[in-house]
Amino acid sequence: MDKRKGIGIMIFTLSIAGFFVYAYLLMLSEWSPIIQQLSMLMIVGGILGAIAWIGYVTATTRATSATITSYDDVGDVGGSGGGGGDKSENRNGGGGDSTP
Repeated sequence: MDKRKGIGIMIFTLSIAGFFVYAYLLMLSEWSPIIQQLSMLMIVGGILGAIAWIGYVTATTRATSATITSYDDVGDVGGSGGGGGDKSENRNGGGGDSTP
């Protein structure tokens, strides 16, 4: 058995054992109220920590010159403008379709 497979089996068994220890402490021991409080503290702390990390990264990231713009903001880039040249030919009598 290679090292990676052994580590995977160890993580698997320890997580199942950890669940049973947590269930025992939560349901059958006298430590139940403190376990509930610590669980909620860790859950709320984790969520607020993730939100704080997003705010920190947003506040400290420098703006780049590469921005996302639509074709409407840029104008006619590349000549056709997404088929705009075809419409002008139709208006000038260059085809049978009279719709602009």
